Amino acid sequence: MLLLFLTPTGVAQQYFFESVPARAVVHCVLFWGFVHLWVCALKKQSRYEVLRRKAFIIVFVSALGLGLISEICMYAFGISSTFSLWNLAFDVIGAGLGLITFRLLYASCY
Repeated sequence: MLLLFLTPTGVAQQYFFESVPARAVVHCVLFWGFVHLWVCALKKQSRYEVLRRKAFIIVFVSALGLGLISEICMYAFGISSTFSLWNLAFDVIGAGLGLITFRLLYASCY
């Protein structure tokens, strides 16, 4: 996932509503999908009860860490000239949506 974030694009940055970068929307969708998959993986742990019980906390904190690391790497490698708070905000929104959709879809299972 980090490699997807660090992939440079050859086109100029596009914006939605003249302020939200398109890259931030991509961050949201990627975090939504991956967080959903990560929670599924941790909830199916049969050996480690702690991972199963604390899956939401572990995944959300890991997603926040990955979002922060991706922003630092994008700034450090020169992919982005600024530290984008839009990307971080949409990372949190995507992670929250991933957790919510997991709860809605698998409420009767877990």
